Amino acid sequence: GTVQAVGFDSRAQRMVVTSGQKVRIWDLSTGQPVTPELAHAASVTHAEFSPDGRLLVTSCSDRTLDAKAAQLWDAETGRPFGPPLPHRDGVLYAAFSPDGRRVVTASEDFTAIIWDVQSGRQIAPALKHENQINSVSFSLHGRWIVTAGRGGEARIWDADTGEPITLPLLQPGSDLASAQLVANDRRLLTVTVSGEKRLRELPRDDRPVADLVSIA
Repeated sequence: GTVQAVGFDSRAQRMVVTSGQKVRIWDLSTGQPVTPELAHAASVTHAEFSPDGRLLVTSCSDRTLDAKAAQLWDAETGRPFGPPLPHRDGVLYAAFSPDGRRVVTASEDFTAIIWDVQSGRQIAPALKHENQINSVSFSLHGRWIVTAGRGGEARIWDADTGEPITLPLLQPGSDLASAQLVANDRRLLTVTVSGEKRLRELPRDDRPVADLVSIA
């Protein structure tokens, strides 16, 4: 079948390939498969290795409004690792935190959800958009999460509490394919589905917390 996407582990020793409802991990030095095909109930939208390469996360979606889920896998054996990570509609993207302890999923149900990798439990309230969320990523230090989706909406959230840090950052007339923090988390890079890129400075207030509390 058609190869839709490929990805590499952090040491560039293995490659993950998605094709329709199937995923397979390959050894780059031998060209041989590491795992059996990982079968899914719907088309795979994204696959990503954990930072240490031990785990893989995959997400699924189709044209229906049926509930779908992301799934963690053991990257050595190809066995599921923990329970499915469910949404009320298709799951379009999933990303690990820099320390590999959390994973965040983005869905067509207008939410992103933060999960604990070891237990598979949701660890903060759902992050809500006005439309479907196409991508999600952690900041370099892992304390923030960036979401982006239809309607040109991007937003930054606290990764521990799920509280929004910014108001919606809108790019009117465009659907966003991705958004990520760059330049030591001081700028936001957004990319539309048509490939248009925009870089914006994120204003910061470096006054001491005690001063900000007094002002508030």
